[in-house]
Amino acid sequence: MWKPFWRAGRKKGKMKEKINKFITDYNSVMSYLKVKTSTDPTNNSRQVLAGDSTFVGLKIDLRNIISSVVPSVASGNPKMLSDLGIVIGRDGTLTLQNADILDQKLSKVTAVSDIFNSTSGVATRIQTVLKNMLSASAGQLDVSVKTTSTQITNYTDQIARFDKRLDKHVEKYRNDFLKLQAVMAQVSQQQATITSIMQSYSY
Repeated sequence: MWKPFWRAGRKKGKMKEKINKFITDYNSVMSYLKVKTSTDPTNNSRQVLAGDSTFVGLKIDLRNIISSVVPSVASGNPKMLSDLGIVIGRDGTLTLQNADILDQKLSKVTAVSDIFNSTSGVATRIQTVLKNMLSASAGQLDVSVKTTSTQITNYTDQIARFDKRLDKHVEKYRNDFLKLQAVMAQVSQQQATITSIMQSYSY
């Protein structure tokens, strides 16, 4: 999603453009996660990913990365996004609050690049989180999908077993009802016979 795109020697305007795109992309992801993991207690509704630990955890991980210090930058260089004039809102989204600070820091291309692309840089850590999540065979998302699929299969099997037991009960009650009808028919016939006999002896 966010490839290492800051390189020493790039023009200041291009760097700023890439940083703004990073902010926009990050905010889009956070807004999506916020909506899809939300619940509304007023009408007792839940979004499709509400309570899903994988995506709730992703939201927390991304916010922690964005707000943390980058220890791998050179001494004296900016260590946090806030040092570039980028602030985190209460909703977890980013805003370039002070463009002047960013312009000043962009005079040292490598210093700005390190915040994103160094060993523990913001973009590097985000890539690691997403790689761990999206890995085809053992990623968190794959594990979550397999777990959910297993749960669905188990629920389907339980429903099938319940339906089978229910069918047996329905069949039993149907047979009992038919037997009861037969008994009632016999009783009715006997009653009619007795009534007929009684009438034949009446004076």
